Amino acid sequence: MYLIDGRPIRPDDTGFVQALADAHATHTRPLCQCLIEGVPMYVARIGQGYLVKRMPNTGCRHAPDCPSYEPPADLSGLGQVLGSAITEDPVDGITSLRLDFALSRLGTRSKQPVPGD
Repeated sequence: MYLIDGRPIRPDDTGFVQALADAHATHTRPLCQCLIEGVPMYVARIGQGYLVKRMPNTGCRHAPDCPSYEPPADLSGLGQVLGSAITEDPVDGITSLRLDFALSRLGTRSKQPVPGD
């Protein structure tokens, strides 16, 4: 359940899509109600629809049984690469991954042995 403009609303409620559209237009942050104090989220527009997404680096602030929960980056190993190898842009929803190695292998290839040699 979310709290949008002080109103509790569930994804299966009538008017949920309109509430997301209004929140997106006014830049209102829904609160995830997995915890009593609520956790700020944001509304992303994807195509013609809207999706409630967690704010970057807030996954560990959600309740462990919440779909938005993510273990703390330090415990999952993500903390070692976040910010340097993995960058997230919450405005456009793009996550970039920078590798320290090539994904393709270049150079000479070994010849296949000739049958009978």
